[in-house]
Amino acid sequence: ALALTSPAKTNLQALCSVVSVLTALNNLSSMLFFALLIASASAMQLKVNENVSTVATGNGTCFDITNILPWPVHVNGPPAPNNRPEVFGYVLDPVNGVSCPNMPEDTVVCQYADFPRGCGLKSQPIWRLNSLGTFNYTIIYPNGFNWRLTEITFIEDDTVKDTQIKMLGEGPYLEYKFEVRGACVGQSTYNGPCPKSKYCDY
Repeated sequence: ALALTSPAKTNLQALCSVVSVLTALNNLSSMLFFALLIASASAMQLKVNENVSTVATGNGTCFDITNILPWPVHVNGPPAPNNRPEVFGYVLDPVNGVSCPNMPEDTVVCQYADFPRGCGLKSQPIWRLNSLGTFNYTIIYPNGFNWRLTEITFIEDDTVKDTQIKMLGEGPYLEYKFEVRGACVGQSTYNGPCPKSKYCDY
């Protein structure tokens, strides 16, 4: 075996120390990257109430959209995709569902185009909390006619006194996007101005 002289041994030990430090720094940077990634991603799925699909909870917060608008609501959309001039109408009711000819009884959104189309089922919602602090969350209603789905995003905005809803558009394809904006968008409040929900614990 080749014996290392004292200077060579010292240099090898120093090199190993440098490699160890670089490895530790690399691991630390990876950990910091993933920590920042996790911290920046606040989205989480909410648990839908077993008995009431308009109520969901998560992260110690309860949301209830049962009474935030006078359901059913009628909304006109922007012009249809692909430079078509039509403006379609929509009726939404996540509480009782809407009457949409030849569509399932629990249709949550009906699009009135050349013929009525169901755009999702109210009995199968997926709730997603997008951000805390200023509440922002989305409800996805899948399994509409020919796999259509509806996304309704609720945005807390103290500058909007009366809760508003608008249709944002259809895209990328057969996905119908709505926005509900206002000071009270279903978030639970203890001493605030928003109505309390009988389904939420206070």
